[in-house]
Amino acid sequence: MNFLSDAYLDAVKKSLELYDESGFFMLIEKLEKIPGGLPPYPAALTAFSTLSTLMLRAFLKFLPVNHELLDSDTLRMLADYQHFRGFNDAMSFLKETARQYFLACQTRESKSHQSYVGEVNEYIRRHLDGDLSLTRLGEEFHLHPDYLAKIYKAAAGISVSRYVAGQRISAAKELLADSAIMINDVAKRTGLNTPSYFTHYFKRHVGVTPQEYRSMLTDAHNTDTLNIYHSITC
Repeated sequence: MNFLSDAYLDAVKKSLELYDESGFFMLIEKLEKIPGGLPPYPAALTAFSTLSTLMLRAFLKFLPVNHELLDSDTLRMLADYQHFRGFNDAMSFLKETARQYFLACQTRESKSHQSYVGEVNEYIRRHLDGDLSLTRLGEEFHLHPDYLAKIYKAAAGISVSRYVAGQRISAAKELLADSAIMINDVAKRTGLNTPSYFTHYFKRHVGVTPQEYRSMLTDAHNTDTLNIYHSITC
């Protein structure tokens, strides 16, 4: 079936992974409205088997192991097109099963957003010197990077990248306050790798270079020390 293109199947897969119910059913509707009416048996079998496989993978990845969609009866029906009276009957089953999947995901989603934010924030704070890309965070928390970004922003009110930047800049400022720590070490300990990139990153967020910031701290410290000295001696 030439309409089961890689692009189409990727879109179905992504809609399942991102819990995009409306997107999923729009794609299924396109499949049901193919020109020429109902597909012949071999094509119908291929369409059902391909879609059911994508759905099963999503169920196994995103649902708890004891969920009813993973019981033996549902799994048997997902694997056996012969169980149905025809293509329309099979597609009705897939759509109803998908509705149950999306409902389960939405219920879990509403309960877990805040807990995910707390866990992600803790991970970020503990790994400032490492890879904190959405791809890496998605791997760590077993979530699609796009979905992680979506639920984080919905619950936290800011993007993951903005939180990461804030934490890295805060850590950098604290390290820069210690004149014994080299700029190169500050860059490595905040995950910004090289002094040149660290300088660019820091200036973009703070408005001055790390060296200028350190000089400002030194000048402020010297001024405070001088004021204290004058207050004591006057």
